[in-house]
Amino acid sequence: MAKRGENIRKRKDGRWEGRYIKGRKSDRTAIWGYIYGHSYNEVKEKLTIKKMEVQQFALNVENPTFSELSRTWESSIFLGVKSSTAAHYRYTLQHYILPVLGPYRVQALNESILEKSLLEIIAPADQNHKTLGNAMSKECLMLVRRICRYAVHLHTMRPIEIDLKLPVVNSSNTANVNNWNRYDEIILFDAVFLVPAIYKAKRRECKLHLWMWNIIEDYNVGWIQIAKEFADVWTFDKGDADNYGLHFSNQFYFPQSTEEVLNQNSKSVFFVGADKNRMKSLCYIADDLHSIGFQGDFYILPDANKGYSQKDKQYLLKDRMDDESVIDHVRKCAAVLDLVKEGQVGITVRTLEAVFYKKKVITNNIAVRNTDLYRFGNIYILGKESVTLEDFLRKPFANYGQCILKKYTAKTWLKNICSGEESILDNDKDEQYTDKQASRYTIVAA
Repeated sequence: MAKRGENIRKRKDGRWEGRYIKGRKSDRTAIWGYIYGHSYNEVKEKLTIKKMEVQQFALNVENPTFSELSRTWESSIFLGVKSSTAAHYRYTLQHYILPVLGPYRVQALNESILEKSLLEIIAPADQNHKTLGNAMSKECLMLVRRICRYAVHLHTMRPIEIDLKLPVVNSSNTANVNNWNRYDEIILFDAVFLVPAIYKAKRRECKLHLWMWNIIEDYNVGWIQIAKEFADVWTFDKGDADNYGLHFSNQFYFPQSTEEVLNQNSKSVFFVGADKNRMKSLCYIADDLHSIGFQGDFYILPDANKGYSQKDKQYLLKDRMDDESVIDHVRKCAAVLDLVKEGQVGITVRTLEAVFYKKKVITNNIAVRNTDLYRFGNIYILGKESVTLEDFLRKPFANYGQCILKKYTAKTWLKNICSGEESILDNDKDEQYTDKQASRYTIVAA
């Protein structure tokens, strides 16, 4: 029989069991840990040690961010796992977990923050990705728990128990896997980690294609190499195609509205997207636009756990803007602002969106000058033009011919993918343009 306050009892199987509080949930209810032994004295001794460990857990001075901790954890375990497993873990961390938990200092984390963050990872309010299914949710939970345990091992974080109910498996997803066998060719969009699984699920011969419509980051390079064993991998970015041995095709777009373009005399420049450390640049551009009589119509999704000034907050979005609203803003603006990541050379969907709706484009993508879209003078490359931004915006839009627009349609893109015919850029024909020549095209087209 247990003595009062000791939480030790004898089980029906003959063993002795002791329990202790090893943490608390967000509502402060106890999370119990258990100790087992063959005698009362054995359990009491173990229980005393455990209680002391919990009460006297000393943290190191180091207090890394969750991103920094995850990198340390990766280096500690990745030599002992297969390259495909390592690549999969890295993809899950970078694509889902770190955008939410990455900026947190680990000693600031508690049960409430971790559980709320995991819910945000699984079903993001800003809709950065679709709600995760049961399998991916379990993987995210497993990785967060493993990294937290690693932090406890390093004494950079106190022991934390995560109590989270995961979403129920959607049985329709399983049915969809079976339906894949009806097709001769399958095209996956960015789902690089699904390629081997789908390949194994096929019951008859069909061709797999993977379309990467985001630039390739360090975390999914391993997955790209694995995917190449099972599928033809395509990208819109010529730099990625050359660096990783992928197929190249132009980005594609199809207008979602056939209504007449509105507000030809608009004074607004439209931008929508996640901050991704671009807020400072966007504010500078907004000030420049204001000084020449134009308005920065900017809608920015905030980065997680980042502080913003009052000036910044005027541009922040609470929720992701739906496609219909984006198109409405594009149709009403004078120009679209498109800021790409450093090193990106592919044409973005946002640029094509503007082109198809007869709107000018302001961008930092230097590589756009090697495309036929640049020659018409409708695209302004920040810091690379001889004409001023004001002169550029005040000149009329020069219409593109259908033969050019056709190259960027979904129909042409699909034909390229299925036939294996890669797109050819102007610079592949040795038509490189200098800054002076590029400026000349801008002036002449106007």
